[in-house]
Amino acid sequence: MLVFQAAKGEPTLVSHEKARTSGVTSEDLTLEIRDVGIGDDARAGVEVRVTGCAPPEERKASREKARRTDLHDRIVAFVARNPGCSGRQIRGASIEGARSANTVIDALAYLAGEGRLRRASGPRNGEAWYAAEVSP
Repeated sequence: MLVFQAAKGEPTLVSHEKARTSGVTSEDLTLEIRDVGIGDDARAGVEVRVTGCAPPEERKASREKARRTDLHDRIVAFVARNPGCSGRQIRGASIEGARSANTVIDALAYLAGEGRLRRASGPRNGEAWYAAEVSP
């Protein structure tokens, strides 16, 4: 459900208040509609300007970054609760957002590079993972 609010002659604020099918609302935006002249007719067309809304590519990139950040936070929390766990245990932990082994492996490498996780030698030539603030 979209809610339109404006005083006469002012830009219209559009708020996405309810998304019945997806449950995900969009950010607010402002519409400004004004007459545009063509030839002798001063009101032959209209110009519509949208402000306050990022382009679709930016919104998608922002959502993906937020999902990655959430996944990273969940992995760090799991490792903090399970110090010394293996990559296999992390992959098998049913962590939301970790749909594939490659996703988890990439996240572990990123988090190790950021210093949020530490990798140590584990049993049988495996790896053991620790949250940065936890010692093995």
